Amino acid sequence: MSLKTREYALNRAGIPSLTEDLHSFLDSQKIQRQNALRMCLTLEELLLRIIDHGGAPDSCTLSVGRRFGRPIVILRYCGESFDPTSSPEDGGWSTLILANLGLSPEWSFRSGINTLRLRPPRQGGPSRLLWLLIAAVCAGILGAAGMLLPQETRVNLTDILLTPLFNAFLGLLNTSAGLMIFFSISSGVFGIGDTSSLSSVGKVLFPRFIISVFAVSAATLVAALPFVK
Repeated sequence: MSLKTREYALNRAGIPSLTEDLHSFLDSQKIQRQNALRMCLTLEELLLRIIDHGGAPDSCTLSVGRRFGRPIVILRYCGESFDPTSSPEDGGWSTLILANLGLSPEWSFRSGINTLRLRPPRQGGPSRLLWLLIAAVCAGILGAAGMLLPQETRVNLTDILLTPLFNAFLGLLNTSAGLMIFFSISSGVFGIGDTSSLSSVGKVLFPRFIISVFAVSAATLVAALPFVK
């Protein structure tokens, strides 16, 4: 789907028209009402920061559409380099709050054009962390149930069913891992904007990722201790 672009007046009187069109686009993409409202309010706050900064151009352009299967909103305005996502007044709290809500606006500056990119949070459903916890609990239950089986049955079950499945899974993983890593990195690089965007987003999301990985790993090890001899 190609991006649709429209020009708006970059002043307080032009903000309602821009946010109204944005809300209509998000409704057409079936974005949850709460997330759509958050995106509109976020973009409105960023526009106010641009206007209050001074030296803002008379107009800006808003592009909406889909990239890599997800809706995307792109705001462009000419002028000097100014990042409205970084507010020294709040000490970075606004960026942290937006990241916790799944909203991390990406700003970049190139050839005299400021660009803001904003994607809606992924639609509801169990998170990856929840699925990982469910898998760990199921593995523990199955492991405990397997310990109750007779020794001969466990050996036969392992040789006939579990070992072939394990080998097939590892083979499939080894085959697809390279492609998965390549496309994941490529998608992240093309979507992040520039190094300044990577810095502002990474400072919030990377610690959360590390903490989540260590928390899940620790919980899994503790749960597995009773089954390790």
